[in-house]
Amino acid sequence: PQCPTCFTVHAGAACAPDPLVGRTLDGKYRVEALVGRGGMGAVYRARQLALDGDVAIKLFLGDYARADRRERFRREALAIARLKHPNVVDVYDFSVSRDVGVFLVLEHVRGRALDAEIRQRGRIPTGSERQISARSRGLDASRTRSQVPGSPSLALHLG
Repeated sequence: PQCPTCFTVHAGAACAPDPLVGRTLDGKYRVEALVGRGGMGAVYRARQLALDGDVAIKLFLGDYARADRRERFRREALAIARLKHPNVVDVYDFSVSRDVGVFLVLEHVRGRALDAEIRQRGRIPTGSERQISARSRGLDASRTRSQVPGSPSLALHLG
């Protein structure tokens, strides 16, 4: 089975719990669970304490967290925040924390990722055409309206 901490399949016990889970970032966001990891970083479900609502936190890791890339990510966050489209999540905050580095606070969308469905079923689930089309519309909007360079997928969702 897939490890709930690192999202890989490996022999033996699961990895140690993620040290970020349970911490509060910027005094505003309590990290509740790791949602996934990717090439740029990790995504967590967190609680926005002041408004008592769920948010997603995208934490940039490794080379993506370097100081010389922070301004680029801030500009991308600003461009995505200005983009209003039903298939692009809202960006609520951009922060650089001394403890964890660069992170974005995004609208939290409940659901299962399409790649997880494909891994589980071995194929694209029946009826997914609508979701794939929706994601394409969100990606197209991010390219045409905001000219977001890099990976606009950090703000796309299916729906």
